[in-house]
Amino acid sequence: MKPSKTLTTTLLLCCLGAASHQALASRVDAPVRAKVPKPITLSSTHGFKDVEYIMGNYTHVQKVRIFESGTYALTLTDMFKPRALKKLGATLASKKGKKVARLTAGGKIVFDIDPGLYSLSYFAKTYNPHKPGKFRISLLQQETAVPEVPVPGALWLFGSGLLGLAGIKRHRF
Repeated sequence: MKPSKTLTTTLLLCCLGAASHQALASRVDAPVRAKVPKPITLSSTHGFKDVEYIMGNYTHVQKVRIFESGTYALTLTDMFKPRALKKLGATLASKKGKKVARLTAGGKIVFDIDPGLYSLSYFAKTYNPHKPGKFRISLLQQETAVPEVPVPGALWLFGSGLLGLAGIKRHRF
């Protein structure tokens, strides 16, 4: 191609690009709403478990809907050895802001809770902002096992006494 044709083609393409850009910029779009994440639903078969890789500071808030009252356990674990996290904590609060459970370090807390919508917020901070950290959080319903009730010794003595009386009566006849 000759230099004059190349220059003309380039100018034409630039003009078309600028015109299309201006047309797109002048178009009015409807505002886009951010999607609100649905609450996590907890039941005896489904719980909440999450593993997070972080660097520096990390905070997250998650809505949790609980359908069954019962005993639940909130667990936080620093997964690096030696520990990589300077701070680690979580709070479960009711819709009115009342704290139900709170952990200020790794560990486990067990508590009773009623059905409703709750807010689970958790945070972590690494010792070194340039080195990664990893932690695990879980909120699970605890199984409530019914303890075995032993047969009282008095019942065994009473039963053996009845068998003995039956044996004596049978022996006489």
